[in-house]
Amino acid sequence: MNWTPDIDAKIRSLSEQGWTALQIADLLGVTRNAVCGRKFRLGIKSGKPGKPFSDNERAIIFALHREGLTYREIGERVGRATMSVWHVANPGARA
Repeated sequence: MNWTPDIDAKIRSLSEQGWTALQIADLLGVTRNAVCGRKFRLGIKSGKPGKPFSDNERAIIFALHREGLTYREIGERVGRATMSVWHVANPGARA
């Protein structure tokens, strides 16, 4: 891929709008890894910083975990990503 300032600007803009690397890659006709590498070189952070969990959300996550729901099921119920739920349910652990 011949990276140009226009393509770099498009990557930056789409990333800020919340597009994933895969979505951007499909649009540009390149691989996801190519977009990830370019974002890294341009200093574009991947993902958005998540909003903090409230005490109520944490209580719900712990309760649902005790009931035996999977992290994915809990995430769907509380509207959060599976790994975010995992981190709340396993404080101090590393994924």
